[in-house]
Order: sequence, then C-alpha cells, then structure tokens
Amino acid sequence: MRKFLWTAGKDGRGVYWVSWDKVTRQKRLGGLGISKMSEVNAALLVKWAWRFKCEQNGLWRKVVLSIHGGRNKWEFLPIKKTIPGCWKSIAGFLEKLRINDQTLISLMTCRLGDGNCISFWKDVWFGERSLMHRWPILFAADNNKNSTVADRIKQSEGLVVLNNDWNLNATTVEAISEVQDVRWMLTQVKFSGNKDVWMWGPNGDQTFSVAAVKDSMRKAVNAQVTQRMKWVSWVPLKVNILLWRIEMDRVATRLALVKRIQIPDTLCPMCNVDAESTSHLFVTCGFSYGVWSIIWAWCKLHPVNFNSIDELLEWLGSLQMSTWGKRIIRGIVMVTCWAVWKERNKKIFKNGSPKVVEVVAMVKSLSFLWFCHRSSRYKVEWNEWVKYPLYIL
Repeated sequence: MRKFLWTAGKDGRGVYWVSWDKVTRQKRLGGLGISKMSEVNAALLVKWAWRFKCEQNGLWRKVVLSIHGGRNKWEFLPIKKTIPGCWKSIAGFLEKLRINDQTLISLMTCRLGDGNCISFWKDVWFGERSLMHRWPILFAADNNKNSTVADRIKQSEGLVVLNNDWNLNATTVEAISEVQDVRWMLTQVKFSGNKDVWMWGPNGDQTFSVAAVKDSMRKAVNAQVTQRMKWVSWVPLKVNILLWRIEMDRVATRLALVKRIQIPDTLCPMCNVDAESTSHLFVTCGFSYGVWSIIWAWCKLHPVNFNSIDELLEWLGSLQMSTWGKRIIRGIVMVTCWAVWKERNKKIFKNGSPKVVEVVAMVKSLSFLWFCHRSSRYKVEWNEWVKYPLYIL
C-alpha cells in the first residue's frame, strides 16, 4: 500500500499522491474504504462496552464489577478511578468518546425482550435518556440501583405492571410527578419475550457491530461526493485503484511530476507531441486514440472522441444497457487504462517499443482471464470473447 500510493521505497519517503484523509473515506464518498487505526481501536474498545452489557454471566464481568462496582454510583460502565488497570483505561476512554457529538450511552440503546439484561435505571431502553436522569428522586430512593428491567416491572395478564417488591412512595410534588410518569411508561412498554438486543445508532435502528461503529465515525466527515467512477468487482483491486487515481489526476505523469520534483522533459513518451497529462496519456494521445478505436469496435460501440477523463467517466455513467453490460464495459475501460499505463512504463523504464495491437491483445486477454476467474455470473469462451465480449448477454 505504501509503495503503491506514495511510491515509497528503501530510500525513504516518496511522493504523496493521495492524502490519507481521502484514502480512509468510504468508497461511496470517493475514498478506498481503508479504516484509520484510531477508528478501528475506538470501535474495538466500544465492543467491550457491548460485551459488558450482553455477557451478564461472564466471569470477567463479575471480576470488573467486584473491583470497580463500588457503591453503584456509576452510570454506563463501572469505573473506580483510584484503581489503575486496563479496565480503567477502557472505561475512561469510552466515557470521553464522542461520535458525531453524541455520547456512547446515547448511541447504545437496547430493544426490550425479556428485560433480564437491561439495567432499569442506567441503560437507555425507554425514551432518549436513562431513567436515572428522568426520575432522579425515585432512583435515589431505590435500594438496588443495578436492578434489571425484569426486577422492576413484569407482564401480567397482558398488562405491564410493577413488581411487588418495588414500592413507589411519593411525598413531594416532584416525586408524585415522577410516579405519574412511571404509570404512563407502563402503558407504553411491551415485552417481546425474546432476549434483549443491543442496538446502535442515533435512532437505535442498527444491530450493534464493530463495522456499524466505524461507519458512524466515518459519517462525521462531511465529504462532497464528486466521484464518477464506479468500482467493478471482477477487475482486480489494483486496476480499480488506478482508475480511482486517474480520475483525481493523481498518477505519475510527467506534468504531475514536474509540479513535485524536477524532471528534464514533460513530453508524452508515447507520441512525443504534447505534454504528458493524465487526460492526454489515457484519452487524447494518438497512441491511446488508436487503442480506444479498436476497443470500441471490439465492443461494437460507436466510436466516441473524448477530451478528458471526466468526459470518459461521464459517458460510462450514461450507457443505456443492462446492469451486467455496464459492468463489463466499465471493467474493459479499466483494463484498457491499465494496459496503456503498463505500456507507457515499459517504454520509459525498459526502452520498449509500444504497439497498439499488443496493448489491445493485452486488454482482451487480461479482461477474459479476470472475468473468468473473478465473476461466477457467466461462463465465457475465449473464441467468442475475443470477437465480442458482450455476447454472453
């Protein structure tokens, strides 16, 4: 990855072609979908909170509670700041964690099942905040502040009622108001009878997973999507990434290199006529034009003259054909760009003699090989593919 993106080698750092911030964006936002280590670390630590909530009978959970439980004054996770250790570090980090300006307790909610795994007071399971903050007077009066939902309410004859051992004694106006809110809550709660399920997200509509946590962290980046390229699964990742870089003008053409380092010449090595820009090398160069003309004829498409990479990608997005037809054409375009790039490098570094027919032959053979081995949708025959790649549709 380091060598491919930044041309780094044994001599040290190379040219930084794409910013790490863009690389780590999701593919649909114009990135490569590579996770930042900070995001992965935070998501895995959040999983410890999820495990603490779900593994009620886990020995490790009982050990944590016995050490950090204290007087039960904790809210989301038990933590005794006077006792050092790994749990103090984990709980302390999660206590300060903010995802899209939201706390972890507001993002981890529980869908009520049988009520045996949900803390009645401390977890968010009814409304948008924990009941210890909604009913502070009743919480202060409760002797068991770690009671579960099943300890406090139950279903009886189709109705949700209070358990017999929970007495609501209200002597003040504020306490009476809280008791009335409890009575109203009983009319809204429903036990599903299944196990309690921890959900994720601001709306509590996602099943908890590490991937869901990372996705929420990435949504904090307000990225403007201007990318026209669509990824093709039957083409190798390295070829997809090349077109991704081509669209952003982040490949090592001579015009791009002269902006970063000193080079003696900026002429295109394939035609020796114009300066080598990204659009010139892959679209308007006489050599590339000859390759594209044969490729369009092979695919039985009307020849189209493009003046830039953007025009080529815009044309790909406007194709009127079946879904798999578009995927095949997009893949062939990617393979063609890859073959032109390989031939260009061969000319510069190995003093090769580029030939249009050899590049076209490479496109046909590589596209056939990759489509056969990376796509199980259709079975293709070489004798037919070499004549017309869309014959399978």
